[in-house]
Amino acid sequence: MRRLALLLVIAFVAAGCMGGDEEGVSTADYIAKADGVCGAHQVRLSRIPRPTTSEPAELGIFLERALPIAREQLDELQDLPKPSNEDDRARIDRLLTLLEQELELNEAAQEAAQGGDAQAANGALQEGAPLSAEANQLAEELGFIVCARRA
Repeated sequence: MRRLALLLVIAFVAAGCMGGDEEGVSTADYIAKADGVCGAHQVRLSRIPRPTTSEPAELGIFLERALPIAREQLDELQDLPKPSNEDDRARIDRLLTLLEQELELNEAAQEAAQGGDAQAANGALQEGAPLSAEANQLAEELGFIVCARRA
């Protein structure tokens, strides 16, 4: 469970770096701004003690503190102007979709953990693992540094 909780945070931080609309920016500018957002949130997330047991209550407390930061990061990334390059924009849109789906699963894990249902919490986290892997791969392919880093 601890590993899955760590993957949760990493997914938000590592892959969560995407954003906005308007006229578009260069992909390099977008990546620089998104990596800045990711860096700021990584610092905040790193200050939250990770669960040290497999107790659902401990995971629930961790997620209760981490998920609002992850949601804030995703919101900020969604607000960034996206690259004008259509291929990169499409990959970023896919990345944002994956992150939103994973965040929803992690919110379900939090609810289950706080209700004492370790099996449901683990199930939700495991369901999010492939989303995290795909998001991280996209982030790396696009050239992110901070947003693709796994802590």
